Amino acid sequence: TRYGTVTGVQTCALPICSISLDFGETGSVQQFEVRNTGGTSLDWEGQSGQTWISFTPNSGTVSPGDRQAVNVKVSREDLSAGEQLGAVDVTSNGGSATVSVRASVPERSLLTVSPQSIDFGSGLQSQTIEIRNSGSAVAQWAVESSDAWVSVAPASGSVLVGETRSVTVLVDRSSLAVGTHQGRLTFQGDDNEVTIDVFVTVVPLPVLELSTSLVETGTEASASFRIVNSGTGTLVWNVSASADWLNVEPHEGTSLAIPKIVTLSIDRMDQLAGTHSTVVTVVSDGGTAEVEVSMVVPS
Repeated sequence: TRYGTVTGVQTCALPICSISLDFGETGSVQQFEVRNTGGTSLDWEGQSGQTWISFTPNSGTVSPGDRQAVNVKVSREDLSAGEQLGAVDVTSNGGSATVSVRASVPERSLLTVSPQSIDFGSGLQSQTIEIRNSGSAVAQWAVESSDAWVSVAPASGSVLVGETRSVTVLVDRSSLAVGTHQGRLTFQGDDNEVTIDVFVTVVPLPVLELSTSLVETGTEASASFRIVNSGTGTLVWNVSASADWLNVEPHEGTSLAIPKIVTLSIDRMDQLAGTHSTVVTVVSDGGTAEVEVSMVVPS
């Protein structure tokens, strides 16, 4: 701890006693002392015109022959790089003094991230954000994610002074339940960190499945297969067949948890004897699938 002394006595003829506190680049707290070398109580008060300088106590009474320590603290948070000069002015009923204060502020980086919040809604899988260095030194950065479903590529890097870099934020909904989820990304720089919020929505997703991929009707007049929704939400589907001897019913529909039956009706009129086959295609918002259908026309 650095000590300086401001001496006051009960006489107006005492010369001003000045000291200096040098905090360098890293120091934050030092002390000076107010001493009373006179014969009566010394009442003193301190002031500083610089907001980055604070001290406690800021006033006091010192008995004859006694002393009082004053803690001076500097804050470099809002200061520009370089040498900063300030002072604590002490006035009393026994004289005045000035404590000069010097602090050095090193070059430092300052990360900013834009935007500060991103929403992927229910469909987006990636978005781009920008990292900018508004400081006076090169910034090395790395990102930490609060949840496994959100990530950043690349996950670390450097940004020159005044430079802006774009990075990609990715989300993976595969392990998330239906609903809205919130995560956080923390970008840690050399001299500061920035946190942004990430939102993603998971909606019910249908999944198309068919009860079979092959229907052999032989000489039967009809057959069927089932459309199954193995996912969540509503499956919207339509069915098509290209062969003129095959009719499907229904052609379209929706499915929740209960399978829907699609009936295949065979018309052998005007068909040559032998085995005929075609493909029935089911297209849906939960995928596409096909069923191979065959029938026999007797000789």
